[in-house]
Amino acid sequence: MDSSNAVKDIASSQAPSDPPAKTPGVLKETKSLIKDFSELLQDHAKLALLETKRVGGSAAALVAFGAGALIFAFIAWLVLLAAIVLFVSERGYMMASTASALVVAAHLLVAFIFYKKMMGQRDRMNFSATVRSFKSTLSELKGTEKPS
Repeated sequence: MDSSNAVKDIASSQAPSDPPAKTPGVLKETKSLIKDFSELLQDHAKLALLETKRVGGSAAALVAFGAGALIFAFIAWLVLLAAIVLFVSERGYMMASTASALVVAAHLLVAFIFYKKMMGQRDRMNFSATVRSFKSTLSELKGTEKPS
């Protein structure tokens, strides 16, 4: 082996090969993480929007079917009441006008009871616990402020 070739071989074996690949910096990793997180949030927002549209359509259909059922139930109730009035008047128990007046009076009584129950529920709709919480928080904040 030639001495110059031997020196070159030793020098090449001791010389560093390619420098190690630099790992991406913290800033690049952070930017990548923020980008991934942003894309994930966008995907979740799109999914929520699509589900909201589907739920909205289902809710509209549910309201429509409920309204239809309510109309048919109301008509059936009216027919039942008319049949009761006709039955009572045909049997001679009382006149049709008297039976109709009793049916109307009974329904007005039930409607009044429902009205009173609804008015009794009114005080439960004012978020009293939340208002108390806000007031106590505001009073604590005002108490901790230093007068100017």
